[in-house]
Amino acid sequence: MFITREKLFSDTLEDLTTRLASDKDYDLVRAAGLCRQLILDKKPLGVYLAKKYQYKLQFKVSKNSIIAPQTDMVKWSIISWVTVLPDPWPESEIVALKKFLSITPLKISPYYFNVTEILRAACHCMGGIHSFEPENEKEAVLNNLEWKKPDDHRTNYFAISAICKVILTAMKELENKIGQLK
Repeated sequence: MFITREKLFSDTLEDLTTRLASDKDYDLVRAAGLCRQLILDKKPLGVYLAKKYQYKLQFKVSKNSIIAPQTDMVKWSIISWVTVLPDPWPESEIVALKKFLSITPLKISPYYFNVTEILRAACHCMGGIHSFEPENEKEAVLNNLEWKKPDDHRTNYFAISAICKVILTAMKELENKIGQLK
C-alpha cells in the first residue's frame, strides 16, 4: 500500500486543521471536501477506521442546532441558521453520525438544509471537490446565497465552518484512540 489509511487519516486531519485556520473561502470549501472524505464518501475514511478500531464516532453539538427547525426564529425568518458548534452554547449533546448528518442548522425559505446537504453543496457546487452546476433548485438556493454578515462572509461560510469544526473534533478523538492502540 502506498500510504496506510491511518497515515492518510492523520495527514487529512492536519490538512483540515490548517484549512479551518485560514479565512479564505477556498480553504473552507476544500475543508468541506476533506470532511466528505472522512464521513460521507461511499467508503468514508473516518467511518472505516472507527469500525476497524471498534470506536463509536460521536459528535458534540449544540442542543440548539438539534431543535433548530422548530424554533420561532426559523419559522419567521427568510434566512436563518444556528451553529452546530457546542460553544458558546451552555448545553451540548453527543450524537452519533447518522443524527449529526440529519441536523438541520440552516433555512433559506422555503428550504431547510441538513448537515449532509450543506457539505454536499460545498463539495459539488462550491468547489470543495467539484465545481458542478447545482442539481436542483434547493441546491442552487444554497449555492447562490449571498447574504452578508458584518465581516463579509456568507451565511453558508459560517454553516460550513461550524460543521467542519465539529467533524474535526470528532475525528481528533478517533485519532487519539488509534494512537493509544498502536
